[in-house]
Amino acid sequence: MKKLFVIIFLTAILISFNSCASEISKTPVITKTAFAMDTVCTIKIYDKNTDEKIINDSFTYVHDLENLLSRYVSTSDIAKINENAGKTYVKVDKRTLELLKECVYYSAQTDGAFDITLGSLIDLWDIESGREYIPSKSEIENARKYIGYKNILIDEQNCSVKLAKKGVIIDLGAVAKGYISKMTKEYLIGKGIKSAIIDFGGNIVLIGKNYKGDNFAVGIQKPFNDRGEYFAAVQSDKCSMVSSGNYERYFTGTDGVVYHHIIDPKTGYPAQNGLAQVTIICDNATVADILSTGIYVMGESKGYDHIEKIENIGVIFVMSDNNIIMTENIKNSVNIIK
Repeated sequence: MKKLFVIIFLTAILISFNSCASEISKTPVITKTAFAMDTVCTIKIYDKNTDEKIINDSFTYVHDLENLLSRYVSTSDIAKINENAGKTYVKVDKRTLELLKECVYYSAQTDGAFDITLGSLIDLWDIESGREYIPSKSEIENARKYIGYKNILIDEQNCSVKLAKKGVIIDLGAVAKGYISKMTKEYLIGKGIKSAIIDFGGNIVLIGKNYKGDNFAVGIQKPFNDRGEYFAAVQSDKCSMVSSGNYERYFTGTDGVVYHHIIDPKTGYPAQNGLAQVTIICDNATVADILSTGIYVMGESKGYDHIEKIENIGVIFVMSDNNIIMTENIKNSVNIIK
């Protein structure tokens, strides 16, 4: 019998499992796919006692969190913080506060490679919209005046947040899917779910085991190849896997350079460090999402050294020449399928 595979994409739906119909029929499944966080999101619950209300309520929960955290929702905490940049503290939901604290912590830990105040640069490049525009050096330097995680001031006692400088823009695009998928996992577990797969735009979170009682196997997309072509399968007891790379949202300039959506805060340009993809494997989906970006920006050498110092987190690097490098702690869980 074939193993179950979930294909990781940055912005794609969950691909059908490569499994015999007889295997699938052994475990009842409730599936729902919806559009949220500007991507396609799928939840699959494997539980004979589950009804559709739980999965429908899960997506209501997802949309509620998105409305709390998206800077593009005018009533969100993040939109209000951005609107009051340089002016005043904004009272926020405790979940917003905790997430921002975690973001600031990992910004410091990665020496600024991960930074949620990149809004001015994200808007300037506007790669998400498909615009193929290379900003001038002066435009980039001007936008960089308004970035820096140290501009995020947190008042825990009053559950309030302020941006120190007018023009600073928080954008949670590099962490929101990870955080919301983690919170959705906790929500489902709280409802008694023991086996499920959450795929929010390629951020994979697993609950429990497959029908055999084994860890789910997850296939990792081969960069710049057709969707569904994977180079590795991961079967780990770690429940969260997130990939970031330069192959999903990008354009090639007339100079032959690939300009993608992962911006290096130190330069203001898309990170250019010989990497095509980084996959983080760990227990915490928020951390996996944060580090998939931060480690990509740091590059293979610094990123490898950084991950080696953290317990229970593994990383797979795919270099631009297709060479694959991974940390020792996950080698037994990864099957390379070249």
